[in-house]
Amino acid sequence: ATAADRRRGRRCGEEWRGTVWALRGIAAAAVAAAYVFDREMQEIVDWQWAQLLESAWFRSVYFETCYTVAVYTLLVILFMVLSVVPPLKEFKLYVAARPKPRLGRYSRQFVLHVAPIFLLDAFTVKHYAGVPLDTLPETKWMIFNWTTERQIERLFPAQPPRVLEIMFHMLLATFLYDLFFGTAHYLLHQLPTLHRILHKSHHWHPFGMLADVTGQLALAENLTDILLANLALKLVGAHPMTRAIYVPILLLLLVDNHAGFDFPWNYHRVVPFGLCGGGPAHFEHHQKSGVHYQPFFTYLNPFLTARSG
Repeated sequence: ATAADRRRGRRCGEEWRGTVWALRGIAAAAVAAAYVFDREMQEIVDWQWAQLLESAWFRSVYFETCYTVAVYTLLVILFMVLSVVPPLKEFKLYVAARPKPRLGRYSRQFVLHVAPIFLLDAFTVKHYAGVPLDTLPETKWMIFNWTTERQIERLFPAQPPRVLEIMFHMLLATFLYDLFFGTAHYLLHQLPTLHRILHKSHHWHPFGMLADVTGQLALAENLTDILLANLALKLVGAHPMTRAIYVPILLLLLVDNHAGFDFPWNYHRVVPFGLCGGGPAHFEHHQKSGVHYQPFFTYLNPFLTARSG
């Protein structure tokens, strides 16, 4: 494919500017509604939290892992299907990219990536803000909350999260995850041995930039990614319900980054002032490697790019 082919994703021109501003207005209205109708929306959150507390599956220590895998799989399938829809061809960053399902690779990824996480679920204590420590199993190493006493069900705070708290914690967790991941990603590119062992395979996609590249990670890299996301949520004190809402949003952003599209309504268009890079920035990173280390934001890019080897 030629360089021209790789640049054929349609940019947000004048004809799409109205759509972008409409989406910005909807986002602003949603935030305003959360403040103005806080009591009414809180009643919905309270009811939903009561329903979740009754769910044995939601209480299971394996819920988040299964939930994450299911959401990720559905998102990858969705974007892979979109990549062959003719009317969307004009939005593709790399027109020649065509999905080629590789079931053997997917099966290996599932076993190698999910099994260790289930092991962590089985032997680490799930602790959330608002839950007294004396109600949890005794832990050996507080960094990992490792325990020999199996925790079958997660213990939750009695109270549901506040509506504005949910929004604030998700925004802050995204900022922290972006910072943590961007820094780790930069180091992976600057340390040749780590890059060769852990990260080089992620940049190998002969069939073009497609959604399934998102999970094309070495085991250690995948675990690090998951731990960084959990660290960000833990630092902000995210409520378990907030985490459940946040998982599909974070996964959508990550899969969208790798899907090879430049839709005019994507988040990097809606967020103003070029604060976010989105799919085009990450596509450029996969082409040039030495730019756009952050997954979502762009504020560190000049600093890290100037110091790239």
